[in-house]
Amino acid sequence: MPGTGGARYRPQVSTPVPQHGTNPTPHPTPHPVPQPPAGSRSAAPAAPRSTRGAKVLTFSGAFVLLLTLALSIGVARVFLGLLPLGVVTSAGEPGPAVVASLDAPGAAEVELAADRYAVYVAQPSSGGDADDAVGLATDLLVSASDGTVVDTSRGTQVTMTTGGGGVTAHTVASFTITEPGTYTVIAPATEDGSPATVLLAPDQDFAPFFAGIFGSILGVFLAIGLGLLGVLMLAGGIVWWVLARRTRLPSADLPQADGRLPGAPAV
Repeated sequence: MPGTGGARYRPQVSTPVPQHGTNPTPHPTPHPVPQPPAGSRSAAPAAPRSTRGAKVLTFSGAFVLLLTLALSIGVARVFLGLLPLGVVTSAGEPGPAVVASLDAPGAAEVELAADRYAVYVAQPSSGGDADDAVGLATDLLVSASDGTVVDTSRGTQVTMTTGGGGVTAHTVASFTITEPGTYTVIAPATEDGSPATVLLAPDQDFAPFFAGIFGSILGVFLAIGLGLLGVLMLAGGIVWWVLARRTRLPSADLPQADGRLPGAPAV
């Protein structure tokens, strides 16, 4: 459009002016989505570890320890059963295993059942060696009511020494009664003439005694082995259980469901 002086017309663009009391609408500023650092774990959390194996190992270890306790009690009872604990009491008196007692020298009428008996000589404890124990000057005389004399010259199958209450008793001979009844027992004096008491108690067979000793020793080693195994199983199961439970808990550095790391601002 021609104008005066050759000037060209430029259209004016008006800028809208906001009205009083209104605010211009701000444009949203995009925020970058935080990305997990290089080398971090995957967004998918690892599957939780099962604690079933740890529980089985722990309870198995506890069961083995209970079995060890029962075995130890059994071994102790077997071993104590081999000892002549009922011959002399803690007060130094004849114990419940003694069927007859008499002074040496002395005589007594005794009711004896059909069995093999050990002859003990009990004297005040001297604190010396067991090999220095005093025996009888001659064999014990045991005769039935019909005059039959019982052989008492044999030794015991198992040599025993026991004591209590300041008294020590040791075996010196044994004899076998085949017919139960009343027997006359005559005890001679001791070898050195010192006072003593002769005790009669059931004798032990060598085979069961040896089997009991061997079984007790084997049982001790077996109990020790089972005890160590039970402790290791129990400790290993507990450690495994604790570690497995820790992996089941949510980790602090795993990405959340929307891909954000813990502590990152929401978009």
